[in-house]
Amino acid sequence: AAGGHKDMVELLLDLGADLEAKDRNGSTALVCAAERGHSDVVELLASRGADLEAKDRHGATVLAHVAAGGHRDTVELLLDLGAIWGGNDPHGSAALVEAAARGHTDMVELMLDRGADL
Repeated sequence: AAGGHKDMVELLLDLGADLEAKDRNGSTALVCAAERGHSDVVELLASRGADLEAKDRHGATVLAHVAAGGHRDTVELLLDLGAIWGGNDPHGSAALVEAAARGHTDMVELMLDRGADL
């Protein structure tokens, strides 16, 4: 999922791979794909029932990871699919700070438009 290889992810899921398996950081395939901006893989995983509110070992949600990475299309997709800010930061302010610190102005504007609090 992290490599963006949608066909491989689909094959592995068809063969019974655990959709919610976590890596050493506690990240699911959804988080790994999303934080790298692989929207097509995110959409596939979501269609197969991936938990849009899964948290890593630090309590960060997929939206927090993606917003910090500046992947606007992926954040929009996740929000459209029903993902919420959640985690240790129910209002999206930590993700907002991370996006701002990395200079992702368009991401900050999107997040504010979609309900993140200052």
